[in-house]
Amino acid sequence: MLLHDGSRVSLIGIDGGNWHVLHWLINDGYMPNLKEITTRGASGILISLIPPVTAPAWLSIATGLTPGETGVIDFFKVIDTSSYSLELVSAKDYKGRSIWDYASLIGYKVAVLDYPLLYPAYQVNGIMVSSWGGKVTTYPEDYINTIRELVGEYNIIVSYNNIEYNDLDLFLEHIEKAANVKLRVSNHTLSLAKWDLFVDVISFTDWLQHRMWHVIDNNHPLHRRVPNVGYYRRRFAELWSILDEYIGKIRDNFDIVIIVSDHGFGPHWGVLNIVKLFEAKGLIKIRRLSSKERLLARIIDIVRHTKLRNIIPKRARTVGRKMYKQLRSINKHLDIDASLVIIPEFTIPFGGVFVNSKFSDKRDDIIKKIVDALRWIEENTNGNVRIRYWLKEEIYDGPYVEKLPDIILAVNDWKSVVVKSLEGPIYKDDVYSPRHTGSHRMEGIIIVDGTRVKKKNIKAHVTDVAPTLMYIMGLPIPSNIKGRVLREIVELDREPIHVDPTYYAKLRLRMKLRQTLRPDKPT
Repeated sequence: MLLHDGSRVSLIGIDGGNWHVLHWLINDGYMPNLKEITTRGASGILISLIPPVTAPAWLSIATGLTPGETGVIDFFKVIDTSSYSLELVSAKDYKGRSIWDYASLIGYKVAVLDYPLLYPAYQVNGIMVSSWGGKVTTYPEDYINTIRELVGEYNIIVSYNNIEYNDLDLFLEHIEKAANVKLRVSNHTLSLAKWDLFVDVISFTDWLQHRMWHVIDNNHPLHRRVPNVGYYRRRFAELWSILDEYIGKIRDNFDIVIIVSDHGFGPHWGVLNIVKLFEAKGLIKIRRLSSKERLLARIIDIVRHTKLRNIIPKRARTVGRKMYKQLRSINKHLDIDASLVIIPEFTIPFGGVFVNSKFSDKRDDIIKKIVDALRWIEENTNGNVRIRYWLKEEIYDGPYVEKLPDIILAVNDWKSVVVKSLEGPIYKDDVYSPRHTGSHRMEGIIIVDGTRVKKKNIKAHVTDVAPTLMYIMGLPIPSNIKGRVLREIVELDREPIHVDPTYYAKLRLRMKLRQTLRPDKPT
């Protein structure tokens, strides 16, 4: 059934990659390798999910599945619609249904590096490095020792919105260090084998754009406040040049290179506090902090925003952060029994609203109240707020739709963020923080280059990546994958093979049985 023709494929992820930035960098000579690839191959827009958030988009790229089939629309997923408790997306959301799982099962050699939320690392036919769980894990387990011998501790995550990064020079110093460490490990892993499938995601590009969009965008309201703007624009661009060197090495090592992003980017402005809005309109009821809790939160807040934080022991700072987060948590203060809607603490690019399951018989009436509240804020902010919303049944289908919010909302076409806070105004006409001036957009990038790839402008969806890659590699495609094969970009004289969704699970069981019966034989 397999039709693998020997082509070796690399999938490179550029988190937050968008043509606005890439065209500038290409035209100004910072990315010559990417210029060559885009000039020669197929390229265009890769549409993200609704909402355009890192975790669900990368999951869809790896699996070809939609949020209705994964239950994931954020870094956190709802695991119980009675308590609305959240669980961090992890390797168990990927394992067994991602492109590297299928390729490994067939016997192809694979490497998977720093794929977002793929934690902890698990067994593949090759190497997996996971850096998104607070602790780096690898498969094989001892590969972490190789990494440490190469670069020391593998610290490549830079939390761009930390208050210390008000110092832009410090931020750039840490980003450059993280980028060099990350790409040194990537290059070393690349050199270890003739990989059939090599998957690597670069995330510092996302953090750069969140932190520095006002620096690179002349039209951003904060652009004029940037001192030495030419210097910082150059520093921004030079970090992408480091990535371009790596792209050149990838191009030279593989027959086909696919470069994608999880979402696009654009300027950020405006903050909608959905908790304050819904409280004002009677949709939720909040239990207030006690006087002691308010005092404790105030003390911690003062320490966080002054130099006092520098003299507090690290362990005490960690405990303080946890206490502060708990004190400010909506879950701690929401009166579930009296609230018509539930607002889980999803990340800020979007708003996700559940109709309280206790009032499911009144769902239509409650949704109307939600919509009325959204229209009210539009009418009372002097035209500064435009809200688009989707009912989950309009945009999702699959077995996990019930775990998804009843309404997804975007403010000002994703330009504004949605916070869930007990304090502050309903709408703030400003940035979320001086360290967050860029926000996600729906329009990402896709670039495909290599053997038998046609030069073509394309428009695709994040769910199209997995089936297209599987088609190129000759892998059977499970029929539950929603994405389409981009046959128009490659000259292959064969049809895609679609199989029952249980095909790979059955194959895995047969291989385990064979190994059990004949343990002396390789699987």
